[in-house]
Amino acid sequence: MNDRAAWLEERRLGVGGSDAAAALGLSKWRTPLQLYLDKIGEAEPSEESDPMRFGTLLEPIVRSEFVRRTGMNVVYGQPAVVSPVYPFMRVNLDGRISPTELFEAKTARSDAGWGDPGSDDIPADYVLQNQHAMIVTDARVVHIAVLIGGSEFRVYRQEHNPSLAELIIEGEREFWRHVETRTPPDPSTLAEINLRWRESTNRSIELSPDAAAAVRRLADIRDRMKELEVAADECERTVKRELMDADTATVDGVVAVTWKQAKPSRAVDWKRLEAEHPAVVAQYVAEKSGSRRFLLKG
Repeated sequence: MNDRAAWLEERRLGVGGSDAAAALGLSKWRTPLQLYLDKIGEAEPSEESDPMRFGTLLEPIVRSEFVRRTGMNVVYGQPAVVSPVYPFMRVNLDGRISPTELFEAKTARSDAGWGDPGSDDIPADYVLQNQHAMIVTDARVVHIAVLIGGSEFRVYRQEHNPSLAELIIEGEREFWRHVETRTPPDPSTLAEINLRWRESTNRSIELSPDAAAAVRRLADIRDRMKELEVAADECERTVKRELMDADTATVDGVVAVTWKQAKPSRAVDWKRLEAEHPAVVAQYVAEKSGSRRFLLKG
């Protein structure tokens, strides 16, 4: 097992700092259901993204610059800390300055969400992450160093907030109850519903009056969408007949539409490859379960 795999496996033992926003349903990146599936080992495997990879690679540089600028010593490389009071809460620290002061390193593409340096005005996900860390370690302050756009360095300071800490503890306790009882959180979006019930069984049900009305409304909406698509196609044909080989057209001197040549793309000729080298293809073919298709009948 490599370092990343071991780290992912350890994360399933409890709610970590970077899980806090998702566990509370406040993350822009992950829903409670996605986090739940991750914790029970049923999430689709995902590759480490470039921002995650470079964030890890740049962490020592950010830490070193923080030490140089502030004169504070940072102890790092410590094992995960589990809360002695709330055993479902744990944290992997970027560093510790003292028993009551923590260090957190960040990288960001832009300064969106980051306020004035020296303040506690940082992105909401990180606010929750840092409060979570302070709950687990009983610390009172987190110093956040961030490298923005690869060239701008800032330092922020966040203090323990007892009221917010209570909300985090109760929210994470409720989330972890879902994990322990293997009871998925209620899905709130169409994507979550598809994820929650991604496999079907061979059975039929009678829809409730509300759901039956939704079926009729959906059929009506889809009929209107087809009419709009036909109308849109006719408008596009009219414009393209005038464009012919021109790639740009204006209305009252202002560019209104373009029809430009896309860059050439390369694709594998799977049919030919399978015909000429079936043994090679067989080595790399993996069967994937089919997705469910939602069809209106009648």
